[in-house]
Amino acid sequence: MALFTYEAVEADGRVVRGNLRAADRSQAVAALHQKGAFPLHLAPAAGNQPAGRRLAARQLAGIVRELSVMLEAGLELDKALTILARMESVRVHAPVLRDLLADVRAGAPLSEALERAGGLFPPHAVGMVRAGEAAGALSEVLAELAALSERQAEAQEQLRSALIYPTILLVTTGLAVTVLFTIVLPQLEVLFDAGDERLPLVTRLVLSMGELFRNWGIPAAAAGLGAGLTLAWLSRQPRFRRPIDRWMLRLPGLGGMVRQIEAGRCLRMLSVLLGNGVPAARAVELAGAAVANRVIAEGIGQVHVAMVEGRGIAGPLAASRLFPPAAVDLVRVGEETGRLAPMLAQAAKVLEAATAQRIQRILAILVPLLTIGLGGLIALVIAAVVMAILSVNSLAV
Repeated sequence: MALFTYEAVEADGRVVRGNLRAADRSQAVAALHQKGAFPLHLAPAAGNQPAGRRLAARQLAGIVRELSVMLEAGLELDKALTILARMESVRVHAPVLRDLLADVRAGAPLSEALERAGGLFPPHAVGMVRAGEAAGALSEVLAELAALSERQAEAQEQLRSALIYPTILLVTTGLAVTVLFTIVLPQLEVLFDAGDERLPLVTRLVLSMGELFRNWGIPAAAAGLGAGLTLAWLSRQPRFRRPIDRWMLRLPGLGGMVRQIEAGRCLRMLSVLLGNGVPAARAVELAGAAVANRVIAEGIGQVHVAMVEGRGIAGPLAASRLFPPAAVDLVRVGEETGRLAPMLAQAAKVLEAATAQRIQRILAILVPLLTIGLGGLIALVIAAVVMAILSVNSLAV
């Protein structure tokens, strides 16, 4: 879908301006006619955020937090959106906010305006806003949505921060290996050409490694980069997404961590949705739409079907075998005691803590391994050179 800016005359003669999203120009004109407006000017909007690119968690949190504060202060929704679109802190999203404002002024509820925004707002955000509108507590629900988005953003930022040092160490290791095998060793090989058959085994091994790296290092790196880019492209294609997601779940170690991450995200979403008045079956459907792994999302879809049939949530979750048993037990306790939302939050907290501990453990092992590997490689090269020099000296004597 594309974003269009328009100027139109309404039935009462008023001239209105705004933005709307449509597949093409003809659909944009039809949408204006449905609103009872005649377009005077209609053109693609320039410099706007591309449709379909979902807002990041931190971006979503900033928008809904500001909107919640203004609604809590007593401003009308259209006035709050007008002020928000002019604020410097969300200036990059001003076109999106003006689009929402145009829909709200045309009589659409905020949830419908969010839904029309070309996929910019995640399904769970639309569902929560719709529930808040129905309950007459929109500002409170927006505050809850902001808190949820901020929690997601903090988790992502913590993971990125934790990966900075291993990434630097990995890059340093790669550069050190490249310098050793392409600059240092070639300078030393000249010294040992005459008696390469009498050189120690360690020296011959290191020299062979250097030759192999110089001959095949660039092709191997290009092949690895190509494979990574291909896998990333395939993971975005609907036809290949599910097989790749299933393969990831079957990988030793990684599969279990993916299950933990997705389960924690889903249960946290369910807790917030249920706590803000979204019906249980609809909450499961929205939470499933927010899950990245397609196999797990399909399993949650089966849970949604079971809930529509009246079979509850704990039993179908256990039958799916996608969630850890401890989390399912907490969900069952919440269902039996009538405290489902708090117990879902507790289960999500347990899974999030377990995931954080697991990631910290992996990083705690990875950093020493990289350090030892780099130090061992440098020591091997030094030992090879020293042994070769001693060998040459002994032959000369």
